[in-house]
Amino acid sequence: MVLLGIGYLFQARARLVWAHAHSFVFLLQAQGQAATPIPQNFNVYTASVYIGNLGRRVSATEVEVTFNWEPPNYNIWPVRPYNVRHNPDGRFTLIFPNLAPQEQFQIELLSANNQLPSVLNVRSKECVGRRIQMRPMRAFPSWFNVTVVTLLILGIAAIFYVVIELIRLA
Repeated sequence: MVLLGIGYLFQARARLVWAHAHSFVFLLQAQGQAATPIPQNFNVYTASVYIGNLGRRVSATEVEVTFNWEPPNYNIWPVRPYNVRHNPDGRFTLIFPNLAPQEQFQIELLSANNQLPSVLNVRSKECVGRRIQMRPMRAFPSWFNVTVVTLLILGIAAIFYVVIELIRLA
């Protein structure tokens, strides 16, 4: 029974995750003469949605990203093939044929003077996407990262040594 549980935990599977990598609202002022009248001040909304497969050996197939409505402007990066589906209730879905293990992409959204749609659902044939939190993070030099990992390994080894010595003395 224990072996079945361990086997289940370590079996290959797709792990689909998504996050709002960033969003921002720019307040812009119109400049120059335009052919159509535009407001003196207007907002430009931007957002980036990250989609990734954290799985190790299994691809996620038929990945669907559903928005509340169709974004006015969007871009997929890196460029990849996709299909579009408009649902009868007005929802908008981007469908990607597959997402290989450890592969990721972003959907960049842009709108002038209108809010951007929310992501309602991310799913594939294999699993439902899980929303994760993303934040900017400081990048440390490689020598620092290697030093930290080395100290962690030495610390764990020291703990095992102390535990073994305490057991031997008891």
